[in-house]
Amino acid sequence: IVLGEGVTLDSGILAGPAGTVSISDETRRILLLLMENEGHPVPRAAIASIIGSGACSGRSIDMRIARLRSSLRAAGAIDLASRLRCRQGCYQFLA
Repeated sequence: IVLGEGVTLDSGILAGPAGTVSISDETRRILLLLMENEGHPVPRAAIASIIGSGACSGRSIDMRIARLRSSLRAAGAIDLASRLRCRQGCYQFLA
């Protein structure tokens, strides 16, 4: 899957200009959900439902998003990581 900026996702491996990064299946599912809804807010409850977590509030999802941003940066997808925003309790990739 091509994510942009020369970044691809293949079986839990992010490959980009800065190298490759292995991500968990949970992180991969969050990334795909957010990319499928690029430009649109994704509620925490939707993220919680795809990772099988009943806790959609608090720091749990915030920490998963922080790990996703870190993985994107490590692969060299700096712009993509910076477009991942939290708005009114929802996450989205800004278009």
